[in-house]
Amino acid sequence: MSRVWALEHGVEVMAAPTRATASWLERWRYPEDDSPRDLRIDLLRGLVMCVMVLVHIEIFSWFDLLVWERVGLVSGAEGFVLLSGVVLGLVHHRIVVRDGWQASATKLWHRAAQLYRVNVVLTGSILLLTYVPGLATTAVTTFRDLGTNTVYPLYPTHAAPWWAQVASILTLRATPHQFQVIGLYIVLMAVAPAVIWMLSTGRVRALLAVSWILYFRYWAFPANLIDAQFEYAFPLFTWQLLFVHGLAFGYHRKAVMAWLTGWRGVTFVAVSAVVFLAFLVFSQSNPNPYAPAWSRLAWVEPGTFYRIYGDYFTKKLLGPGRLLDYAACLAVAYVVLTYGWTIINRLAGWLLIPMGQASLYVFIVHVYVVLLISNLPPFAGLVPAYGSGSPWLNTLAHAASLLLLWTMVKTQFLFRWIPR
Repeated sequence: MSRVWALEHGVEVMAAPTRATASWLERWRYPEDDSPRDLRIDLLRGLVMCVMVLVHIEIFSWFDLLVWERVGLVSGAEGFVLLSGVVLGLVHHRIVVRDGWQASATKLWHRAAQLYRVNVVLTGSILLLTYVPGLATTAVTTFRDLGTNTVYPLYPTHAAPWWAQVASILTLRATPHQFQVIGLYIVLMAVAPAVIWMLSTGRVRALLAVSWILYFRYWAFPANLIDAQFEYAFPLFTWQLLFVHGLAFGYHRKAVMAWLTGWRGVTFVAVSAVVFLAFLVFSQSNPNPYAPAWSRLAWVEPGTFYRIYGDYFTKKLLGPGRLLDYAACLAVAYVVLTYGWTIINRLAGWLLIPMGQASLYVFIVHVYVVLLISNLPPFAGLVPAYGSGSPWLNTLAHAASLLLLWTMVKTQFLFRWIPR
């Protein structure tokens, strides 16, 4: 083929933009290599941690227009459990290949024991702080159901015998509601070796089948397994679904990513984008009375919205709509991070990646930040303060809390004693 013929027929003119487009995509996409860490997952974990911090400091700020189930009907807790499973799957696949299943199981049980000690120490420290005169601790020792305005105590009263107070902590029956998910994580970590064994022996389908059976079992018979406090917010039978699927994804990440590069994967991502946009629009009609009226759409009547939410999107039961929404969010987020990594990393990586890599540390310390904010003069006696105070002042408090936690991570404050 001559150059003249190519120019006349537009072949070279068509090829040049294609090469330029490919070059542009390569510059901006995530660099795929053999690194043991996937910074996209670290960034997502950091984002999840920020969402949980903002939600747990119960004052209305402009951040809440994004984190109050407004980017789809999902919350940070799902991401915390799912992405923790993904990271464990990635790490323990290498451990099993290098050192065998027993080495993996030993590390997981040691981690479960460490988390249990952390839970006991943190919960016990909050109990001791309730005896400090003038210190308000209700922000972390009670839970207010904003729907019914009912307040639930999370700790025994001071009138209870000391041994009963200690026993409630040791049996996971007392803990700040901002930290309850760690109780779930302790149990999941303790059974993770069995999950890893099934994954390492090729029993993936059987594993996922058992996970779904347990999920539907709770829908049919909603009874807690061990009656720990965390099960009233995160029932073990339902929330194990996210953890198990996260472990499976992380353990077989290369195979899953290879599948995603085929036409089935492209179709899956396209469908996920449509689902994500549909739920994004639907979530804007959330009639949450604490959000300004101008920030809500009126496309769905409030009664209809609450009925659909209760049937398909409940957080405690991990409704099927919520699961579908989160799967779509995660798929879209992963693709966006893959092909827009350079710019996203420049804009937000400095904040989110360090917090994602030290997510347990952030999650531990943030309980004390919640307590601190609830005792500052502008907010004392107002937590939860939805609808109270200046949104601008509240936004400043939220931003300052995130920056404080980020600074503590960057300076490795108390890293020697607080696990990461």
